[in-house]
Amino acid sequence: MSKHRLLASEIITTSTANAIFDGYLNDTSYRGFQIVWSGVTSDSASSGYMYCKLRQSSTDVSSNYYRHTVWSANTGGGTTQSLGGGAWTLSDTLNQTYPVANGEMTLYHTNTGTSTDVVVTYRKFTRNAAGDLVFGTGGLGNETAGNYDGIKFYLSTGNFATANFRLYGILN
Repeated sequence: MSKHRLLASEIITTSTANAIFDGYLNDTSYRGFQIVWSGVTSDSASSGYMYCKLRQSSTDVSSNYYRHTVWSANTGGGTTQSLGGGAWTLSDTLNQTYPVANGEMTLYHTNTGTSTDVVVTYRKFTRNAAGDLVFGTGGLGNETAGNYDGIKFYLSTGNFATANFRLYGILN
């Protein structure tokens, strides 16, 4: 029997601002969640990035406590960032001419009613304008108090032209 259960998917084939999965992440019948994205392209001629934010009661959590450490082949090393405005960066530059972004993340939550953090591991895969493989892996964390029940994916510039997002629950 599979330890993952498909809970929701969002397949984007026309210009769409974001992909949102609300009402899933606080389900305690799962010990965690996996989200896989593939074929992500932008409809914008301007360069931007793919971001994600946690959500509470269908509202974005926009604290300054989103943090991540990433190792990426194009930089050759790790970096730690605290992103003001509250979001995690999940892609390198995307625009109409750059190839697609792909990746996956696993969220382990501590939703106990007084949860103060979410631990995430992720991997991303894409190619840059020169055709070089760009990949990264890292850990993400959010240190704000709250019971998170959703997640939102969006681009900093433009909309998704195409994308395939799948949310899986990891069974206890």
